[in-house]
Amino acid sequence: MKIAITITKEERTKTYNAVYIDPCRDIECVGIDCDECPLQSAAEDVRKAQETFINILNSFKVVEE
Repeated sequence: MKIAITITKEERTKTYNAVYIDPCRDIECVGIDCDECPLQSAAEDVRKAQETFINILNSFKVVEE
């Protein structure tokens, strides 16, 4: 059995906007190197999860509204 998942262009755009938020966007680092930041590894994990989510989302067939 094959299941087809579809998404509208509007749904995909709204989902992109909800998912693509940089976890560090509101932090003012003021001279702290990213490699020394304790949040860096967690932020990288978030970015990888976002990429995985978007790759799966992009596999859905886009249909008209």
